[in-house]
Amino acid sequence: MKRILFIPAAGLGSRLGALTQEKPKALVEYEGRPLIEWTMRKAERAGFAEAVVNVHHHADRLEAYLRQRAAAGEAEATATAPGRDSQGGHRASGGRPLRCRISDERALLMNTGGALTHALPLLDGYGYVLVHNTDVFSNLDLNRLCADFEAAGADAMLVLQDRDTDRRLAVSSAAGRIYGWYNRKTGAWKPGAGAPAAFAAATMHTYAYNGIHILKTDVIRTWAGLYGGAPFGLIEAYLRTADRHKAVAYFPPEPFLWRDMGKPEAFEKPLGFEPLS
Repeated sequence: MKRILFIPAAGLGSRLGALTQEKPKALVEYEGRPLIEWTMRKAERAGFAEAVVNVHHHADRLEAYLRQRAAAGEAEATATAPGRDSQGGHRASGGRPLRCRISDERALLMNTGGALTHALPLLDGYGYVLVHNTDVFSNLDLNRLCADFEAAGADAMLVLQDRDTDRRLAVSSAAGRIYGWYNRKTGAWKPGAGAPAAFAAATMHTYAYNGIHILKTDVIRTWAGLYGGAPFGLIEAYLRTADRHKAVAYFPPEPFLWRDMGKPEAFEKPLGFEPLS
């Protein structure tokens, strides 16, 4: 099944404070590399060839970075023998660096779900989309994730983990299907469309969403029909269409190591794992 990477990079990066006043979050550096560079290299190592990146906050700076990267990658691919990784690590198993196209949100920030419908003209023609936030690092095997998604027969698959956070997704233990959203601190409960009557806050299993998910482009088309050109949230859309599109949980094999890079303190300590694996 033909696949493409989508990198959400339009957000304001408010949690990073001063670090994002003059640059987009995607260009904030960790160990000498912009966050988006870590994401792109991980995808290239997994053999991804195509990507879409959305832009809004300091859009010109991010577009300039991607243009420069593309030019350097083309020169590197020409100079490097086939099948050999260069020291820069841009190449993927002898292939070329990611071909990136821009989904422009300068006029209106489309939120996490609306970003996908806004980019649909660039995503159409692909079987499914891997969405990977720039502010999450992990040792997740992207190829295994894609293979497991293709084998699951689901319309979407969200990477979940039982970690300490209040906002959580509710999962059916029988089939791993995502049926609701729960706030552990406030007790707020939002069931998804078509959730079984017996599936309630008292009986559900809840897990944290980790900023990585896969969905078929058919799901994005459904959302486009529901929301038009308006901004909307990702989880809201998954719950609204839970009766039409089967979204399931994905629990990566252990040891699964993950870090939220959207907070300043995340930059102050070593990772302790290889995020490009």
